[in-house]
Amino acid sequence: METFFSRINILGTRIDNVTEAEALRRISALLDSGRTSMIATVNPEFLMEARHNTEFRSALNASILNVPDGFGIRLVCLWRGIRIKERVTGADVLVRMCQMASERHQGVFLFGAMDGVALAAAAELKRQFPNLVIAGAENEFDSDGQERSEEQVCERIRNAKPAILFVALGAPKQEFWIRKNLAKLPSVRVAMGVGGSFEYLSGDLRRAPQFFRRIGFEWLWRLLLQPGRWRRIVTAVFIFPWTVLRTPRAIVTELS
Repeated sequence: METFFSRINILGTRIDNVTEAEALRRISALLDSGRTSMIATVNPEFLMEARHNTEFRSALNASILNVPDGFGIRLVCLWRGIRIKERVTGADVLVRMCQMASERHQGVFLFGAMDGVALAAAAELKRQFPNLVIAGAENEFDSDGQERSEEQVCERIRNAKPAILFVALGAPKQEFWIRKNLAKLPSVRVAMGVGGSFEYLSGDLRRAPQFFRRIGFEWLWRLLLQPGRWRRIVTAVFIFPWTVLRTPRAIVTELS
């Protein structure tokens, strides 16, 4: 049975107004289905990129589920009198999906990030969920440092037969990769772009304390740890809300 949620269109990109629990129920249903589906964790950076990148916007709007990841999304919606139920982060959804996979005895495949990070993230997930089947964990490059072709990566995933695929190539590259190759991966039921989530799991990047996340200051934490991200942070924290406020009908609500 399909589950329907209210949807919010922000700057031309659809977001599903769901809680984490609702999103996980939908993902569970997708894992039981016979089709392959992409889900996305949409944050303000995604929305700003998709505003001008029509290919990225099309990929996101074709996704089966777009969860609201980013305090800024909740804030601009509140300014417009629209309530976002909950911020649903990609890092948290990834962990909960792995818990689900361990209970269902379904394999997961981790693809992307820097050398060794996917393997370290897989080891941490295995520590948390001993019954989790890690079908594979690797990045874009082989042991000689040569970039694997998309077909080589797809062949490795096909041979591993995971039900869940996590792709950590950064947006919009990860969403483009999934959209282009998902049909070639018959075992995969759900594929999700996860950005820097492998780095959190591996310990390469410390996630902001819960207090920072709760008050919407995770961006400040990231700026302190990764000052080179300042342009992206300015876009998400300052330019995004300003763009929404000055754009007529920047936010439109609808029922799915």
